[in-house]
Amino acid sequence: MGAQADQSSLPEGLDVGHEVALRQERLVNLAEAKRVLEARAQERYAAEQAEYEVKLRTEFGQAIYRLRKCTVEPVIDSLPIQPAGSIIGL
Repeated sequence: MGAQADQSSLPEGLDVGHEVALRQERLVNLAEAKRVLEARAQERYAAEQAEYEVKLRTEFGQAIYRLRKCTVEPVIDSLPIQPAGSIIGL
């Protein structure tokens, strides 16, 4: 099959070297475009991450702070321990 393709005539005006150069140039352009898109995506991710962290610190963080501030933890150590079976207050 490859030998048959080598023996077939090429279309008129087709310059194989020029076609190869064009395709290599396209590959280089595609690689550059991919690099640019990845850089943009990384910048966008960093910006969104920073925005998210600010939001956490402002809204969520403040809500957690308020909840912790309002929460009263029971003080178990200060409660009197009664023996089993005893009546409290007598």
